[in-house]
Parts: sequence; structure tokens; C-alpha cells
Amino acid sequence: DVRRRQSREAGISVAYLLSQEFWDWARKQTDMEDPTFLDLKNAIWPDERGDQWHGREKICPRDEKLGCSFLDAIPSEFR
Repeated sequence: DVRRRQSREAGISVAYLLSQEFWDWARKQTDMEDPTFLDLKNAIWPDERGDQWHGREKICPRDEKLGCSFLDAIPSEFR
């Protein structure tokens, strides 16, 4: 399946990390003007509660279950 293969082989582009879309999302997630990646920890990776991470409401292309990686949750043009 193409989506499964793309998920395994893709990476996050620098263009996404520098985009206004990413910074708007990062500020919203942290309520901070200039968050660090450490500040974004629970938004990118599941926390102990499991309810704050980006991708939690999307279907994973690899196992077709609810909850996907941060990579799979960002727009495809940034992978």
C-alpha cells in the first residue's frame, strides 16, 4: 500500500518546521510565543494521559488504527 510505504520512508521537511503553519500550531499547543521542541514534547509524542499528542484523531496508514505519528499527521507536502 502506497500510504503505508510513504509513512515508513518519509521524514519531516525543514520547510514544514520553518513554515507559518507549524509555528501557529506550536504556539497554539503551548500557549507560548517562541516554544522549543522540549516545550512541544507532549504535543508531538504521547504523554502519560495519551490525550494531547498531534495525530491522536487520525488513522495510522501503517496499522489502520486510530492514532498516528506526528509525521503522518502533518500535510503530505511537508513529508
